[in-house]
Amino acid sequence: MIKIKFLVLIISSMLFINVQIYAQNVGISVDGSNPDSSAILDIKSASGGLLIPRMTTAQRDAISNPAQSLLIFNTTTICFETYIDGQWQSIWCDSCASLNVTVSASPSTICSGSSSTLSASGADSYEWSTGATTNSIIVTPSASTTYTVTGTTSGCSTTATVNVIVNTSPSVTVSASPSTICSGSSSTLTATGADSYEWSTGATTNSITVTPSVSTTYTVTGTTSGCSATTTANVTVNTSPSVTVSASPSPICSGSPSTLTAAGATSYQWSTGATTNSITVTPSASTTYTVTGTASGCSATATVNVTVESCCNPVTPCPTAGPVTYNGFTYNTVQIGTQCWMIENIRTTKYRDGTDITDGTSTSIWSNSTTSGKWCPNQGTGSADGLFYDFYAASSTKNICPSGWHVPTQYEFETLQSSAGGSANGNKLKDDVTWNGTNECGWKGKYGGYRAGSGQYYDYQTSGTFCYGKWWTKTTTGSYAVDFRLYDNGGIQVNTYGSEKKNGVYIRCIKD
Repeated sequence: MIKIKFLVLIISSMLFINVQIYAQNVGISVDGSNPDSSAILDIKSASGGLLIPRMTTAQRDAISNPAQSLLIFNTTTICFETYIDGQWQSIWCDSCASLNVTVSASPSTICSGSSSTLSASGADSYEWSTGATTNSIIVTPSASTTYTVTGTTSGCSTTATVNVIVNTSPSVTVSASPSTICSGSSSTLTATGADSYEWSTGATTNSITVTPSVSTTYTVTGTTSGCSATTTANVTVNTSPSVTVSASPSPICSGSPSTLTAAGATSYQWSTGATTNSITVTPSASTTYTVTGTASGCSATATVNVTVESCCNPVTPCPTAGPVTYNGFTYNTVQIGTQCWMIENIRTTKYRDGTDITDGTSTSIWSNSTTSGKWCPNQGTGSADGLFYDFYAASSTKNICPSGWHVPTQYEFETLQSSAGGSANGNKLKDDVTWNGTNECGWKGKYGGYRAGSGQYYDYQTSGTFCYGKWWTKTTTGSYAVDFRLYDNGGIQVNTYGSEKKNGVYIRCIKD
């Protein structure tokens, strides 16, 4: 009823009153008296018509003592309000004018392929330009896009828009040069397509050099205008071959062949120009040979030295020592390379100081466990080619060889073997009268076999596969001793596996 009366009042006033007020602090009262202080308002006048104060809710509530039936237009609620019986009452509201729909995008700038969440508020229901009807939607535009949402409340609607800016992600590429390397080599990785880069190695330049030990995949992230893209590059690492090379025999005599054998790769290139894994060389002087082996595109190099000695050019007697007389026997000498040897096996029954060596001819004495040193004749030839001695006699500190001479070491016999041209050239050291040798080196090696610690004789035949000669070195190998052997088939062996020290074999002296 109050609203109806008020509207009638407003209409009547508009019909019959033409008020022109151009000032502030205007009050209107029905009895013409001065207006109540609370009616002094900020009025925006017009050229004519009804003047109604416009204020916000905050301004309205700041009035300390509003006049009864005071009329205002609340710009906050978009309503006409009047003060009746101690409270403000709304008379008429523009509900549509109060509808304020807001919309936001989070984030408002994205990279291509990314998403943004659009959120609308201020209405009861919504309809987006995408067709969605929820207040919040997720969009993934491929280009910058403006989205529209219509918010509706009580049959009133309004529209709001929001723009999502799409920055294109960079197209990042990387190349590896080379993409396949050998272990220990390097590859250069180069990235393009972005403004800045970050590698899985931590580097931030567009180009990096890597030296992986195994095949490795590297990742780079390129960034432009805040948008990133990632790509990878693989560097394959092929293991370099482990190339080995050996020479057999080495040392050799001048004019003799040596076989060089390489292993560890699939193809080979020698410094001689040969491309097989095994080659035969006949150098006239000591020579270092190089071979490069290749496998899976990777190469490695190895070298081998073939030592050439002046050998098997015997000088008899040795220039530094003629025939040597010792304990009643005379021994001729020969120089082979740099070594001076007795040509015969010794057959003394006394040490250098004249002390007797135990006669072990008897089996019972020979097989005795004593380590004092014993001698015995060869069963086949007696003492003509020299006596047999056990290792204890050969290694005695009393010395079994004459002054200025000694029992050879393992190394000295190895040097003799090299002088003959290697392990297959035993015939050069064998006697050409009593055995099937050539005696090319003048060493006159005799067959004779050996006598076991039990007293049994073995391999004293004059021919046959098992016929061989044995000589003591003074080198031990654990509980055994190293001996030197010439075989019936022409082979040479420095027997580093060793023989039992109680065995009886020949002794050949070499000059100090």
